[in-house]
Amino acid sequence: MDLFAPENLPGVGMGDLESIVAVLGMIGLAVTSGALIAQGTLGTILFVISGIAVLQEKPDFGGSTPAALVIFGFLLVAVAARTILEMRATREEAGVAGLAKDSKETKQLVAEVERRRRMARALTFLAVLWGGAAVGFAWAEWNEVPFRLEDAEAIIGLGLGLLVAAIGGDAAWRFLSGALRAGGSALVVGIVVVVIAYLLNVASFYIPFVGIVPLLLAIWLAIRLRRRAQQKYAGLRILS
Repeated sequence: MDLFAPENLPGVGMGDLESIVAVLGMIGLAVTSGALIAQGTLGTILFVISGIAVLQEKPDFGGSTPAALVIFGFLLVAVAARTILEMRATREEAGVAGLAKDSKETKQLVAEVERRRRMARALTFLAVLWGGAAVGFAWAEWNEVPFRLEDAEAIIGLGLGLLVAAIGGDAAWRFLSGALRAGGSALVVGIVVVVIAYLLNVASFYIPFVGIVPLLLAIWLAIRLRRRAQQKYAGLRILS
């Protein structure tokens, strides 16, 4: 199996193991793409730049320039809207500090902050699913993953990409949220997430069977962070 032959990139042409290796590569790309998009502005921009660079290797920008522009355009609009919502929520939250806790104005501001944060989370989740589905679909179409189901490869790729991107995005979001609550720097923590996710993304691109590693890592991280949050919540309930 000539893993590093240029004609095999991104990912397949692997003899009898073609299907398995192709799917693992797809999984690795989707889960790390979900983590990148969940991080925010830096990760999303890196995802878009990388996607454009890959599509430039295909005739007619992957065969459908308008579709590619819609995919990347939505991700950029979503991350811009998310950033604006989070900035406004942070500014309004700072304004609450000087007000009486039980006043009507304070309650309204707190409700508005929570509303903006919920909208930002919803946009992030939607963008993660959008990016993961696009990665899975493009990977399957590009490589014609040999499930022998004719055009169903694209549907399988889209669904699988969406699922594992959600896992990667959830793990990244939990890690970021926990680090920020612990007093970490948003910029530093964000860069760490982006660097790790992108390195695993590149590894999944060039050595597709490595794709199982980021998936297992994301599942382990998400489970561990969820348990930690539940234990902390249980402790707070006992104290109260």
